[in-house]
Formats: sequence, structure tokens, C-alpha cells
Amino acid sequence: MTETSIVDLMKKIIDIFNEHAGGDNKLDKEELKQLLIQVYLDDPSLFSSEEKAQEVMNDFDKNLDGSVTFEEFIMQMAKMSTQFKDDSEGNSNSN
Repeated sequence: MTETSIVDLMKKIIDIFNEHAGGDNKLDKEELKQLLIQVYLDDPSLFSSEEKAQEVMNDFDKNLDGSVTFEEFIMQMAKMSTQFKDDSEGNSNSN
């Protein structure tokens, strides 16, 4: 297994965000959906209904302005990473 530096991983996250963000450098619901389906989720059924898509958007869009800034994106990804770590370690405690 090849070691990847944390800097390389951070650059990749920035590149992924920028690839999907519009000219305003924010993600709207459709851009967020495409980003997550393309690079993060194996199960696009998460977006099988408008209600589910809006729920995911609300998880990322903390100020509920209809778009996701890079900061909001990173904060939610950190939260999700913690949940995955807890799950992989068999912890049931998810703050």
C-alpha cells in the first residue's frame, strides 16, 4: 500500500471541491449531489427523492443559504470521517 501524505489528501479534497463548485466557488444542491455520487458514495439511492437530497444538502449547508461553502463542506466531511472511524472501530458512540 502506498503512503499518501496528509498534504496530498488535502490537495485532493480541494481539487474535488473546486471541480464541482460553480463560478461562485460554492456547491448548490445539484453540484453537491454530483460530487458525492462521483467520488464519495457507492449508493446514489441516497438522492432517490427530493426530500433525501434536501436532507443531505441541509447536513452540509449549515447556514441554510442554499449553497455549500468550502468551509461547510470540510466541516461535514470531518464529521462524516469521525462517524466512519467510530463505525470501523466498532464504537456506537456518535456525537
